Amino acid sequence: MMLLIKKKERIGDPTEIALIDFTRRFTISEVRYREEYARILELPFNSDRKLMSTVNRVNKQEFVYTKGALDQLLQYCHKIYLNNKIVPLTFTMKKELQQKALELSNQALRVLAFAFKEYDKKEIEGDLIFLGMVGMIDPPRPEAIEAVKKRMKQVLE
Repeated sequence: MMLLIKKKERIGDPTEIALIDFTRRFTISEVRYREEYARILELPFNSDRKLMSTVNRVNKQEFVYTKGALDQLLQYCHKIYLNNKIVPLTFTMKKELQQKALELSNQALRVLAFAFKEYDKKEIEGDLIFLGMVGMIDPPRPEAIEAVKKRMKQVLE
């Protein structure tokens, strides 16, 4: 993930910028976290996996943090962090999460899910612990609006 902040101009992935804006509502400083929790490894997002993972050193331990499409992420989650405990993630729970994601999608929100685990060096994106998900407004890009206008004109002619 590339994010550059220069004279109040932010350059980078719009999803990353939106997540940083979201964390600021909870007075979380991404700069402080980047300094305190060194990134050791990154598996960048790609459209096949629909996931992105990082390995970060937190205090003297290493953790994997994964984000991505709920349907993809749930394939790798066998536990869930619920009520300050890590418990098994049941089939019923997965269905409830998918239903909630569908409700968010029906409100024109893009859903992004999160998980983590202690890093074991064997498999980065396996046996994850589901953390949660967010729904984000994903406004159309200007070129998309123009493409729709062009297509509508063709249809109406």
